[in-house]
Amino acid sequence: MMQTSYRNLEHLVQMINQHRNLMLETAKVYGMGSEKTLNISQELDELILAYQKATAAQSKTNSVDEEKLPLSSA
Repeated sequence: MMQTSYRNLEHLVQMINQHRNLMLETAKVYGMGSEKTLNISQELDELILAYQKATAAQSKTNSVDEEKLPLSSA
């Protein structure tokens, strides 16, 4: 199982890119259907899912904060 906490989104994006490159290189050497390639692909899937969850939570938090802003009277 992959690590579930990440320092920040930038770190998570770096990890996604590293895993993507590793997966492509592994696929060139061992093939797309190899166990090594598939394991890296699954790790990449987990990282992408973690990124999607983090950005969704961030978006939800931002929209809640915007709702709390007082309306200006013009």
